[in-house]
Amino acid sequence: FSDTDQFRYWITKPDFKYQVGKPLSWSDFESTPFCEIKWNGQSTSTLQADYAANKFKMLCNVPARQGRHVVYGEWGR
Repeated sequence: FSDTDQFRYWITKPDFKYQVGKPLSWSDFESTPFCEIKWNGQSTSTLQADYAANKFKMLCNVPARQGRHVVYGEWGR
C-alpha cells in the first residue's frame, strides 16, 4: 500500500470492434483515462484501502458503450 501513487483506467473508443485473436493497441483506447484516482494514504469516498483483504476498492463512472469493450487499468507505484 505504501508505494501506491495512483490508479488510472482507460476504455476502448466508442467505435471499437472486438475481434477474437486480434491484439489490442493504444490507438484502440481513448487518449485520456476515464478514471484517475490519487492515493495519499487515506481512504476516500472513491478509493478505500482494505488492509485485511490486501486490496483496494475503487468507485469510477465507466463511460457508456455498446457491444464488447476493454478497460485497461494501471496501478501506479
